[in-house]
Amino acid sequence: MLALSAIYLCSQKLNTISKKLSVVRGLCALLRYTKAQVENYSMPCGEILRRCPREILLLCGYEGDEPPKDFSELYEALYIEDAEAKRIFFDFADDMGNSYRAEQVRRCEEFLALMSERERYIASRQPIEKKLTVTFSVSAVLAVVILAL
Repeated sequence: MLALSAIYLCSQKLNTISKKLSVVRGLCALLRYTKAQVENYSMPCGEILRRCPREILLLCGYEGDEPPKDFSELYEALYIEDAEAKRIFFDFADDMGNSYRAEQVRRCEEFLALMSERERYIASRQPIEKKLTVTFSVSAVLAVVILAL
């Protein structure tokens, strides 16, 4: 029973590691989309989110039926595993809609650069974290088997 628990926890941890990267990739896609909408159409935040493709919101981890009214509402609805990505998106959500178009475009570029850097970091760490998780789980299973004998 303990061996099965270790295997289950390993699979859950592996899912969490993968989901962390996919959410950050979704946030990068959302930032790129937002920048394009502000730059090309000078759209307000609510309209940007209303027109945002559902696939992008799903990539971010948003599961609501209706699009959020603003970025702060979207932030509250998301579960972002990575603390640094969460901080970056919080700052972005807090900043959106508070200045003129040119400044908003510049800020979108800054936040996109930060989030892209975070994405690269998480992607580079992912294989290491997966190997460690599998190694610890296999070790735990072997320890249980040895203790049972």
